[in-house]
Amino acid sequence: MIFCNKCFSDVQIKSLIKGLKQDGKCPTCGDENSYLYNTDINHDLEIYFNSLISCYTPQSSLPYWYERSNVSMLTDELLYKWNIFNKIPSEKVSEILRNVSNSL
Repeated sequence: MIFCNKCFSDVQIKSLIKGLKQDGKCPTCGDENSYLYNTDINHDLEIYFNSLISCYTPQSSLPYWYERSNVSMLTDELLYKWNIFNKIPSEKVSEILRNVSNSL
């Protein structure tokens, strides 16, 4: 999967992608002039996202007594609470996570 620095709000992630110096049109957000990250050849973000994802528990692994009203989607947490992504649809966030992390 290919995405760009402008798909993110997080300064550290944006900087890491810019440092790869691969520019072009982003197929994820459509930006014409951005720095690109290709999950087929780049793996720098894997450790960041694996560490972040490890903080969460899959719903299927929660104890039976856990209040289900407190459950939320990982993509929503990263989009709205962590503010990592730059207003891209949650489907794209899910796709990025699946392609970047070996934890999912």
